[in-house]
Amino acid sequence: MPPEPAKLAVHFLAAAQRYARWGVTSIHLMNSGKSLGVTLDTLALAKTPQKWTVYSWATGAVPNVAGAWAAMDAAPKQLPPRVRVDGPKWMLDGTPIEQNARQREPYAGRPQWRGRSNLSDEQLREILQTALRRPEQLALHVVGDAETD
Repeated sequence: MPPEPAKLAVHFLAAAQRYARWGVTSIHLMNSGKSLGVTLDTLALAKTPQKWTVYSWATGAVPNVAGAWAAMDAAPKQLPPRVRVDGPKWMLDGTPIEQNARQREPYAGRPQWRGRSNLSDEQLREILQTALRRPEQLALHVVGDAETD
């Protein structure tokens, strides 16, 4: 069952109010587990004081690289006040907590494991070539030192 914007708006507003007490004036939201439409409806209801930039996590949820860009292109042009949609954020590797960050050296206690990339070289090339033609700034989630290389 998809999340309901009215229920999510309560949580978004509570978080935004906490952030405002800390002086946070803009929030980058990595949209996950809900459609872009639900997120935009939620932000319209929440009416938070901060500026919001919404990215989608570009992971296995989309069938291919072009599909991730297309999902963002399909975003409504009329957005809530102080909200912008700025393309997919590409998860190139995982986190060190799950030992999926792609490392130069093996993980302690796992001499054969250095983590992994989420994308093939061909997919990464397509992402980078497409990003050069797009108006958005390229957003990458990179954790491991070998993935950065």
